Amino acid sequence: MKYIVKIFQQDTGLHEKYGNIENFKLRKSGWYSGDSQEPTPYYYYHFYIAGSLKNGVIELIIYQNQEKYVVKYIK
Repeated sequence: MKYIVKIFQQDTGLHEKYGNIENFKLRKSGWYSGDSQEPTPYYYYHFYIAGSLKNGVIELIIYQNQEKYVVKYIK
């Protein structure tokens, strides 16, 4: 969880779209073990984000080695 908070504090894309992240709530999480199209396993999380500019839902993908993450905007 400490790594997730760090992403929310430092990711410039999130700050441009949502402003300062004031609050977040976990909606769903899971583990993807990989397949032929995406062989790298990762954890995924769906968060409700409350920011100073707007609110929304994102999917945060953190790869197993935690050196890479991806933020996808759901709504």
